[in-house]
Amino acid sequence: MESIANIILTEWIWSIASGAWYITINILLLFLFFKLWDQLGWVRALSLSVLLTISSYLIFFGSVYAIGVKLLGMQFVLPDDTYAGTYNILNTSLLLAAILILIQSFLLGMINKFTRIRYMTAVMCVFASNILTALLVYKITFNM
Repeated sequence: MESIANIILTEWIWSIASGAWYITINILLLFLFFKLWDQLGWVRALSLSVLLTISSYLIFFGSVYAIGVKLLGMQFVLPDDTYAGTYNILNTSLLLAAILILIQSFLLGMINKFTRIRYMTAVMCVFASNILTALLVYKITFNM
């Protein structure tokens, strides 16, 4: 249980540390992918990218804080080997991207019930933008 709590809290801390970069870059990339791959209009592509990025970030941040930290009282325990597993910064960045991909795909499914979108194309846009964002945030963070 301690290792799962450490993974979740590591992702939460990384989302705080890289949040401004991650949100900004992902909004831009997701907008470009929606515009180019999904051929959405400017307003719809921008509104979807802003909605998906910010809401998925807030859902992840809020759920870890409310459920993990406040309700379950999870605490971060520094392991003996801090460079193993998800404590590697690139792995942490990619795992955060995977978590946000899952949340955004779920949100796209909910949006698809109310408005007509090409779901699989939109999921591929979400996947590509989050992976590229994770790699760019990692590169920006450690090469400045």
